Amino acid sequence: MSVRTSTKSPGGGGGGSDYYVRELIPSGERYNQATCNAVTVGMIYYIPFQIIHPVTIDAVIVAHAAAAGNMYVAIYDSDAAGLPRNRLAVSASIVAAGANSRQTVMLTATISLGVGLYFGAVEGSDAALTIASQYGNTDQLAGDGICHYSELLGAYAIPPAAATPVKNTLSSNKHLRLRVSSVP
Repeated sequence: MSVRTSTKSPGGGGGGSDYYVRELIPSGERYNQATCNAVTVGMIYYIPFQIIHPVTIDAVIVAHAAAAGNMYVAIYDSDAAGLPRNRLAVSASIVAAGANSRQTVMLTATISLGVGLYFGAVEGSDAALTIASQYGNTDQLAGDGICHYSELLGAYAIPPAAATPVKNTLSSNKHLRLRVSSVP
């Protein structure tokens, strides 16, 4: 299983560092902000994250090329079968802003996550919103066969409290990062 973390230090001295947890991706794969795919309006995309030590998350980072409409982000736990199940945190509906950029979307409350499998989720209100995808992930599997999932809600709405996902059979997966606000 490929578990990756990355850090970004602010330039110009002072201020500390921001820490991120990246999604599970196949060994040797990477995300590509230049290769973005439009969202399907009313579709929520679930992206797997393996948390290897307790962390507190306060935001989800969405990389997009074209910003249009609004979006929600959320974090879900997983069930015994490795499927996204219960919504643990959600953002307000926010305007997708900034072309060719990473947008930090604050959750309505911070959330402490223990060791385990979780899913970041993103949903957009406009088909012109394009979100970064991963290179070469044609089988829709992350590390150790953990799938990306999606769920068609039918209309743009707050992500559901209980997920009923299906294996993602779309042409590409979405890319998200979770922002770590503290490590106990």
